[in-house]
Amino acid sequence: MKTDLIFAFRNIRKNATNSLITVLGLAIAIASCLIVYVYVDQEYNYNNFHKNAERIFRINYSTKGILGINKNVFVKPELIDLLKKQIPQIEYCTEYRSIHNMLEFENIFFDVQVGVASEDYFHMFTFKFIAGTKVNIFTKPYEIVLTKQLANKLFTGTKNYAALLGKAIRFPLYYGNTGFTIVGVMEDIPKNSTMNFDVIVSGKTGTNIGSSNNDFGYTSVFYMVNKNVDNILTSENVNHVVANYYMEDVKYLQNRNQLSKSWDAFIPFVLPLLDVYHNGEITPYEKTVSEGNFTILIIIAGLILVIACCNFIILSLGQYLKRIGEIGIRKVVGASKFDILKIFLSEGMIITFIALLLGGVFCYSFIPIFNKLSGNNIYYSLIDVRHITMFIIILIICIVILTSIIPVLVFSKVRPSQMAGKKINIGHKNILSQIFISFQYSVSIILIIVTLFTVRQFNYLKNKPLGFDDSNILNISIVRMTNDQKMLFKNLLAEQPGVVNLTLTDRDFIQGNSCVYISKGNGDQIWTYVFHVDHDYIQTLGLKVTEGRPFSISNETPNERSIIVNESFVKALGIETDPIGKSYYFYGVYFNIIGVVSDYHFYDMRQKISPFALIIDPNKGNHISTILLKYDPERLTPLIKQIKKCYEKVAPGKLFKYEFLDTIIKQHYDIEDRWGNIIGYASLIAIIISSLGLYGFTILLINQRFNEIGIRKVNGATSFEVMLNISKSFIGWLIVSLIISFPIAYFIVQDTLKNYANKVDISWWVFIIAGIIAFSVAMLTVSWQTWRASRKNPVEALKYE
Repeated sequence: MKTDLIFAFRNIRKNATNSLITVLGLAIAIASCLIVYVYVDQEYNYNNFHKNAERIFRINYSTKGILGINKNVFVKPELIDLLKKQIPQIEYCTEYRSIHNMLEFENIFFDVQVGVASEDYFHMFTFKFIAGTKVNIFTKPYEIVLTKQLANKLFTGTKNYAALLGKAIRFPLYYGNTGFTIVGVMEDIPKNSTMNFDVIVSGKTGTNIGSSNNDFGYTSVFYMVNKNVDNILTSENVNHVVANYYMEDVKYLQNRNQLSKSWDAFIPFVLPLLDVYHNGEITPYEKTVSEGNFTILIIIAGLILVIACCNFIILSLGQYLKRIGEIGIRKVVGASKFDILKIFLSEGMIITFIALLLGGVFCYSFIPIFNKLSGNNIYYSLIDVRHITMFIIILIICIVILTSIIPVLVFSKVRPSQMAGKKINIGHKNILSQIFISFQYSVSIILIIVTLFTVRQFNYLKNKPLGFDDSNILNISIVRMTNDQKMLFKNLLAEQPGVVNLTLTDRDFIQGNSCVYISKGNGDQIWTYVFHVDHDYIQTLGLKVTEGRPFSISNETPNERSIIVNESFVKALGIETDPIGKSYYFYGVYFNIIGVVSDYHFYDMRQKISPFALIIDPNKGNHISTILLKYDPERLTPLIKQIKKCYEKVAPGKLFKYEFLDTIIKQHYDIEDRWGNIIGYASLIAIIISSLGLYGFTILLINQRFNEIGIRKVNGATSFEVMLNISKSFIGWLIVSLIISFPIAYFIVQDTLKNYANKVDISWWVFIIAGIIAFSVAMLTVSWQTWRASRKNPVEALKYE
């Protein structure tokens, strides 16, 4: 083995250029695989730091109604005592919900994520306390636990966290001057937790924090089973209790036609805590992700690795052609297939090991880039050394075996006499080489096509008219203000130079929605979004009133209930002919339609436009959270300074926050932008490695046809004719790549675009452009080598014949 390694090092040094190309391509592929593996391994280990994670489950359910099948987690906290009473296998049970809120301490205000939980919460979940105790915690209302990070922010420079116990913190927005008593300080939440909060309060406090108008409740419920119990049987019992608990609610909603009258109208089910993170189709209070993203990354990394291995094999074959005499002599003197295999294994191991070291450096360097592209973070503290070591070992073994056995199989079919005479036939008729080249470029073309369509779809979503004017509008958060402060702030802003128009609303185009069912009169109902606004909303956004009239100041009295609806609302209720004046039931009161506006995209462009109704808020700000301010762009800089002064005058000490509406709307499509970048970089890597492989294979073919080139030149062929003759050998393989890649890419693009209600057409010219890009890169790679070969003196090729 030592001798084989020595020969391997000599051969690698002797063929330094090819070895460098091989190592570089393989190192990039290994780095890609390592990054994806570390990321996916991290993502699949969410919540595993909890000591009893395998015994904790969350209650969920699916409903079937007029909007189809919907999965949800929001239930009533009353279920907790019922489950503990009826199912003895349950040891602990807790609610959990969270919401952004404003915390006040010593007249300083902080935006925080607030969790709400029951007394069993800290008995179930492993969060370490650095002050206070978990015993009897949250048995009383108005108790609060801080994370270490927030404690350091509130009590700058503190070291004695126990001294914080008993101090009071307020949430003035929902609880006024009521103080929440600090009963504990905990270590910061691990990065791989689906539950994230800055503070967590007792669930006995009430529903002010984290309420919902969902029919089945407003909180998540988790339970933990005793040791050594049948989890499946316990889950079935839990589902049975939940179904019975909601039986009357389901019947009520069925009678109102809000739920289907079929057997699957309401189906409870449970999820293990370790699976919560990967169920992104359910929208809970916990962090989730779509598992399909992992699959895409794994496939991309796998394809890049396979391309690099193909590249390795092709370049290796090109190198070994120069050594066929040596291999022939070895076989003549009795070398077995295993002896030949050891030669290739030795070189493969050395090259792979060097590539692994370089790939590790690339991986470390590329992680910040990957974090930025993906919008997610790889945390070094979460890397499992044992897992990644095992992955690296398996990866090395696969690469070495794959890249060593195929050359052995090729050479093993050749007789020693042929090898010694340099008659080996691995040229344009070799099927294996054709497969490698075709496969590499097929993958590259597919990635290019998917990238182009992703970019087109992203630009379409960003640039398609929304149905309203989002330019020159500031989105100003006023959620921290009282109702009187909101109205005063609006009035002050209206007097400022540069303000064109402004309006109060409860929806900021970023998050949250309020929906109700509206009866059509025949028993059927529609699902309608509701916006609480003031009389300036339509003018500020430039909405087009197609029938009736907009709101006026006189409409703001509680005695006159008026709504303005969109065209989708009118169509859904079948009142296109005469909608004005018709009354519908909202929140226990009948509202009259006074106007109809054109449809506009009030959420993102992935969805179809749904019915909605604009309602004047009769309580002057009770639901209001946002001011949308239309400004003169030439006066923007001084205007923002004046807005801030007005804010500080009305709500001193509270955080002033504003954003540009057109910017935050475009942020809805960050995921398309990120995946377009990821796939774009992947396609660039794939085509670079493919070109390296084609470069090596061109050398392989030229080496075999070197004598032919000399004879052609002796007989009068020009360099261009020789170059054209050799290049024709590659055109057929590239055409095969196009034939293979186009239908596959079409299927992938079609499957991706079906998730969008508004999407681009699958245009044929995108496929042509992708083919031209791949074809041009390939032919430039081939032409360079063939041109060099055609310019050589023919005597060099013929002097040994």
